[in-house]
Amino acid sequence: MDIQNELTNEKQFIIQFIFMSIATGIISALFTLAISFATKINLALFQANPKYMFIFTPVVFTIISFLLKKYFPYADGSGLPQGYAIDVFSEERLNQTYSIRSMIGKIILTFMSILAGASLGKEGPTIQICSSLYASIKNISEKRRRLITKLGAGVGVAAAFNSPLGGMVFAIEEYVRAINARLATYLVLGTVVAVYCANLLLGNTPYLGSINSDLLHPGYLIGGFALIIGGVCGVAGSVFTKLVVLVTVDKKFAINRWRRKYHLINAFCCGLIVAFIGYHTLGYSFGNGTDSVRIFLEHNTNGPWYFALSKFFGAIASVAAFVPGGYFSTALAIGAGIGYYCSSHGR
Repeated sequence: MDIQNELTNEKQFIIQFIFMSIATGIISALFTLAISFATKINLALFQANPKYMFIFTPVVFTIISFLLKKYFPYADGSGLPQGYAIDVFSEERLNQTYSIRSMIGKIILTFMSILAGASLGKEGPTIQICSSLYASIKNISEKRRRLITKLGAGVGVAAAFNSPLGGMVFAIEEYVRAINARLATYLVLGTVVAVYCANLLLGNTPYLGSINSDLLHPGYLIGGFALIIGGVCGVAGSVFTKLVVLVTVDKKFAINRWRRKYHLINAFCCGLIVAFIGYHTLGYSFGNGTDSVRIFLEHNTNGPWYFALSKFFGAIASVAAFVPGGYFSTALAIGAGIGYYCSSHGR
């Protein structure tokens, strides 16, 4: 009888898992479309009159901060760091962080962040959104829920970047750490189903476009440029990470206590900074930068020399506002900007 019950429970779990994988693919695709729509509205508003952003951005940031604090307190941040704390979260904190309510808050507030011009993206939030869906599976133990939540993070990465293998590797290396045949089966199943469903709505297109091989000019100097670009990106990535930690969670940074206490004032001031950076960089700092990077890769289009700097400081100011949004793709855009600058000045 116990064996029969166990088999029944396992069958119910598999059905729920497949259903959530389908839902993950559909919701991540719709979220992508929503963020793309928010980006277009932001661009249209900026093109209508760039000075509008000095009012629009700080006001929307302030509204986001209010809604976040009052209604969606567990939908803050990127969504990526939360995954590292799954094993140390209390059961209550786990259920609050990865809940349908937090998922809805993440979707709405990230949309508003991008709409307002935050130099952030959807990838980190997609991780928390997908993990929240898997965490809502019923009739499983707490231990299994934590594990499934981690797998959801990998599925979220795969769906966000249209990279099934990348999502699987990310989940194993960053969250799960130890893998077995049964767990690997669920990870592959969830990833394939979610990415397939997402592609039905979005199409099977590369995340950052395709490299136009006709624009490549290999030569004996290319190795040297690759080393320089790699070194600069490494330093920039390290500094970027340290600054993100400094302005968000570093308790030794005294002003952080004031900023969290007066979160509405902080959001408004950071919104002004984001608007200022966007105004003086012709809007290049707004959004996660993937559209610009796609143009750099596929077309011989000249970009501004300050592209990487605009994304770098725009992202730091956006993160400092405590508005939801990811900096995964923004970091990629910064690296692309550095590579573009070095290569264009080395021709």
